[in-house]
Amino acid sequence: MDETKYGDFQLASRRAAQSKSIQDIDFVADQTYSIAICYNSRGTAYGTIGNISQAMLDFDKALKAYPRFGKAACNRGNGYMTLGKAELALRDFDLATQFSPDLIEPFKNRAKLYKAKKQFDLAQKQLELARKMPQPDESFDTAFHSFVGDLVRKAISISPKNPYLINALGASKTKKSEQKSAIKDFQRARSIDPNLWIAYQNEVKSLFQIGNEPEAFRVLKLTGAKFTKDANLNDWIARQFIEHHKYKEALQYSNIALKINPRFPCALTNRAVAYFGLGKHSKEAISDCDKAIAIDARYANAYATKSAALLDFNKYKECIEVATKAISFDSKSKDAYHNRGVAYMKLKLWDKADQDLERAIELTPEDTFTRKYSSEVAAHRGNMELMLADRAVGKSSKEAARAIKREEMEKEASSYSSVIAVAPTIPAPYYDRALISIASNKLEQASKDLTRFLYLTKWQGKTSALAASLLTLVFRDMGDDKRANEVLKLAESSLDRQNRVPILSFLLGKIDEQTLIKNEYSKAEKTRNLLFYAMVLVQKGNLTKARSILEELKRDGDSEIDEFILLPVYLKKASNTK
Repeated sequence: MDETKYGDFQLASRRAAQSKSIQDIDFVADQTYSIAICYNSRGTAYGTIGNISQAMLDFDKALKAYPRFGKAACNRGNGYMTLGKAELALRDFDLATQFSPDLIEPFKNRAKLYKAKKQFDLAQKQLELARKMPQPDESFDTAFHSFVGDLVRKAISISPKNPYLINALGASKTKKSEQKSAIKDFQRARSIDPNLWIAYQNEVKSLFQIGNEPEAFRVLKLTGAKFTKDANLNDWIARQFIEHHKYKEALQYSNIALKINPRFPCALTNRAVAYFGLGKHSKEAISDCDKAIAIDARYANAYATKSAALLDFNKYKECIEVATKAISFDSKSKDAYHNRGVAYMKLKLWDKADQDLERAIELTPEDTFTRKYSSEVAAHRGNMELMLADRAVGKSSKEAARAIKREEMEKEASSYSSVIAVAPTIPAPYYDRALISIASNKLEQASKDLTRFLYLTKWQGKTSALAASLLTLVFRDMGDDKRANEVLKLAESSLDRQNRVPILSFLLGKIDEQTLIKNEYSKAEKTRNLLFYAMVLVQKGNLTKARSILEELKRDGDSEIDEFILLPVYLKKASNTK
């Protein structure tokens, strides 16, 4: 390591100004920051053993490599305080606060100095400020990004039109409040160099961070149109669409990536995820995973994705086998633990399920890309805990609900509320709790939960169509036809036609009664159609026909569907009993 070049911030800035790639900037930043960190750490060690003079030399060198290094300034201030040089110590503590406003140590150290001077009011004020300080983010990444920002700004003053520097400046801005400024940096960088692909990537990330999804999707498509021969970039674009549940678009860009490079395991696996997300394509998903595994037999993500598709076929033992393979190649594959945990849960192997889902939660950090997954795992685990509770009392909570025992329904509703408290951004528990609320005649609560469900799902998928249908019927039960009609209008404009379940099409007036109750549907779908249709009949006062349908469902319907909890409630209404 050339300390004469990289141990001096001014020289390092000049070197960074000559950067001709992102890698050049990264190299300079890594070298210079590492030197600053090492000198500061060694100075701290010298101070611990009482070698203050050597410690001070190291702190000086740390600040030469990084003049705005708040911790090094604070440590040098400690050295001055030990040497009895109070004014120099206060100067450094002031510098440390200026460089790193979140540092608590300078406030505490100033308090010590003021106490030594018998300036107790000033000392107390510093201690109060220290107590009010939030817990600082002391992660290496946060401090490093701050350093890169300082280095790049200095380099830009030397070379103001270097697109790599401008892009790096934007990337150094990690706070949400800085993202609009970062986006301008990325746009300026790619206006200077239209082929700077990483500036496009970074702009997309920033747009997602501030919640501007339409613009992020626009830039993603612009990137794909610009870089038609880059398999890695098109695969990355596919992944972004997957993260935001736009599987059609993801499939399009995965296909482009694989056309460029047919033996690209990551692109094959991402296409498998897109197939799986589209529904009814689990066979294609498994086929792509198998192709990826044939190319790279140790590619853990392909095994993990295949295990998810196997769950769709209820192949729980095979899912466990494949997920275990994924874990053997990547012991931190949270998806594999999640899928294996769900498979264990389906097989009623409770302890193993609990262990795997707990491990999946542990492996899921709280960042923008995995927070949703973490909540999903928590929701699954909450549902599993409900099953464990059911096993303990000897009967399922849904059976209790079907018996219309209010205390059991309230207990189950409370359990779903606990899941929601842990995973407030996962839709499923809201739908389930809404069903219990309807069964308990808590229609206002049900309407809130269904509305929240539709908000979280962004009106996507068939369950959203069911939720919209159910919300319409709830509002009608409440005598609020205006809101019921508003829901139907939103459903018509927001839901893709392929996701419109028959009952919603019926409520929208798109199909008639005969089409709704025909026999070509699956048992589960037919049960839902007839159950919801019976609810419509009860609302219209046609109790005899409603009762006939509900009695038939009680004998021959699919009792495993979640909505079956509503059957005894509406059977009572149709029977005109209290």
